[in-house]
Amino acid sequence: MKNSALIVTITSYSCNCGNRLQNYALQKILSKHVSVVRTLSCSLIAGRKFKFLSNLPPSVSAFILKTIALLIKPFNTIRSRELRFRSFFFSFNKNIKFEKTPPRRKFDYYVTGSDQVWNTISFNLNSEYVFLSFCDGVKIAYAASIGMRSLSDTDRKLFSDQLQAFSAISVRENDAKQLLEPICDKDIAVILDPTLMLSSSEWDQLAKRPKNFDISGEYVFKYTLGEGITVPENIASNTNIPIWNFFDTSDEKHISGPLEFLWLIKNAKFIVTDSFHAIVFSLIYHKPFMLLSSSSSRAGMFGRFETLCCKLGLDLDKMTDTTEPYTPDYDSVEKLLKDEREKSSIFLSEALQK
Repeated sequence: MKNSALIVTITSYSCNCGNRLQNYALQKILSKHVSVVRTLSCSLIAGRKFKFLSNLPPSVSAFILKTIALLIKPFNTIRSRELRFRSFFFSFNKNIKFEKTPPRRKFDYYVTGSDQVWNTISFNLNSEYVFLSFCDGVKIAYAASIGMRSLSDTDRKLFSDQLQAFSAISVRENDAKQLLEPICDKDIAVILDPTLMLSSSEWDQLAKRPKNFDISGEYVFKYTLGEGITVPENIASNTNIPIWNFFDTSDEKHISGPLEFLWLIKNAKFIVTDSFHAIVFSLIYHKPFMLLSSSSSRAGMFGRFETLCCKLGLDLDKMTDTTEPYTPDYDSVEKLLKDEREKSSIFLSEALQK
């Protein structure tokens, strides 16, 4: 019986909560099928800062960043806070079981995904890893995302050549299926992002109240990744409740990480975001939310929201309406989510039998 799998994903040193949580979720669901699951501990993005920390134990990496932050605080307060903020993400990696780069052993299965592992525009990714050409074994793409509406001739050839070696391919967006299926001559499934495969009670086991959280009543949770995105004036002025900005490192109390991200979404009155995973966790926790327009650099990634709406019966117009938060019919969402989880589980089960 085959019993080991290696996940290859973006191991993110960009402080993206969704990235770290999808890695955890994929590890969790793979662990239901195989006994040994690891994540390749390399930065797939060439030249990223802190790449030197990628092969250290997460607790050691977090300690190094916190120590440097403390030492430079008297001289550079802003940089000190940035490093403390980043240390939360290295600390979270204690929840992930890593394999050093290059792998020192052979795995039965190699799984690339989820996240935007095949986005050749926004990220300078190492194709040897994201297309699993470095290894021998059963190659699987789980909810891989490309975040693009079209492919260049160079990309078409790259995907056409590289995907031939995959035993099973699934993507996260309908756009990706439409772009890739004609050029790789393989069936491609559109399945759920791994974060949606875990229930709210499973995520509750990780959720953590921010240490310095000082809001006694309701609050709006703002989590935006694009540049220049602001909370609509009508929301900011009419809610009469505080807005908790996750990325406001100028405020000491706001410095937190993925565990706190979960808690803040679960307990918010509503969520204001341009982030796919912030919407995902709003759905998991049955929260009202508002999807704000992304910057032009993220416009090609909108297909993931469209696919999510198709699968879970959401109204995209209401999601993007900036006059008031959108509250879906969560009874209907849960029924559709149950069906989609089953389809995604079947894909993975069949892929792991090859």
